[in-house]
Amino acid sequence: MKLSEKVKLVRKTEGYTQKNFSKLMGSGLTTITNYEGGHSEPNSEFMQKLCQTFPEYTLWLMTGKTSGDQIDPFIKQAKPPKTA
Repeated sequence: MKLSEKVKLVRKTEGYTQKNFSKLMGSGLTTITNYEGGHSEPNSEFMQKLCQTFPEYTLWLMTGKTSGDQIDPFIKQAKPPKTA
């Protein structure tokens, strides 16, 4: 799975719209759209913020594997969209 797909899956699994996710991550909406669309790669600052915000996905984001308290978003139920 591509990193762009993983970013989108984490966002959707956690119930955020692109707009609310961009606010949470401190990134512009266009940036999130470009990351999720595979038009640009998330930079290290974004990935660090993503892993700090959602530490349960860190191993999966970096390796595609899960262990212990790490969660695979495919098995976590999606939540309704959150408001900022």
